[in-house]
Amino acid sequence: MSQGRWRGRTSGGAVLIRSAAAVMRLIRQPGVVLLSPPLALIGLVLDPRARSESMRYFRHLRPELAGDEHLGLAWRHLSAFGRVLCDRMLAYSDPQRMRIQFDVRGGAILREAVASGRGCLLVSAHIGNWELAGQTLNRVGAGRAHLVMIESEDPEVRALIRANMGDAPPAIIDPRDGFAASLAINAALSAGDVVCMLADRTHPGQTWRALPFLGREAPFPIGPFQIAAATGCLVLPCFLLKRQRHRYVLVVDRPWSIATSCSRQSRRQRVDEEMRRWVARLESVVRSHPFQWHNFSDFWRPP
Repeated sequence: MSQGRWRGRTSGGAVLIRSAAAVMRLIRQPGVVLLSPPLALIGLVLDPRARSESMRYFRHLRPELAGDEHLGLAWRHLSAFGRVLCDRMLAYSDPQRMRIQFDVRGGAILREAVASGRGCLLVSAHIGNWELAGQTLNRVGAGRAHLVMIESEDPEVRALIRANMGDAPPAIIDPRDGFAASLAINAALSAGDVVCMLADRTHPGQTWRALPFLGREAPFPIGPFQIAAATGCLVLPCFLLKRQRHRYVLVVDRPWSIATSCSRQSRRQRVDEEMRRWVARLESVVRSHPFQWHNFSDFWRPP
């Protein structure tokens, strides 16, 4: 897949991202809590796409509310996004000053899955602070990890992120070259490693399936579940959620898998079942932490 085809459906929130970067250069972490609300107000005014997509999201999530109430929720949504962004930027630019604690719920489950040698596919979403999960996996002792993500085209940003991913940074697999990414993912799982993928956003050229989400059908990528069916790896849903001002928790669910010995028809059925299982789990987390799902795009529109 060519790099250009990934650019057709970018997320909103660009104004807030630039504003958060400027804030972090000046005040670091302590002032983030105070300045995130006014920064979010700037985002509401200057970034109409982020505003409209956040309001669309809350119309699905809270349809009983009026329009001005959805606008207020969008402001809170962008405020929460700003705090998460500042945590992430501080982790990358000045980790010594990052006063954040990481708790783990399900660490023993993850270590046991890794020890099985079957390969582990950690399926997550754009919720909480997923980009810091690589650092958290080091703390859990999850072994060799690979992170499927689109790297920044800015070489300085790319170098900064790579330099601050911990003592044993995860290997980056860029999905823009679909064939090369598939080979790398299969090789990692065959070696018994951990592969981390997001499964809540589709891109042009990807295969997807429409499934009910927050009361309306939305497109979800099939790729992670086809990989599970092809390799027989263990699949573990996981989420890195912000709990308090200086605390995150990594939540790891119990694993499931799709037996490679099944017939082709049975595997297709199992892929469909596990996709529905994943979407139901994601919806439960989104409903429990509505301000931490940072998908500022028309999520329900097919790619």
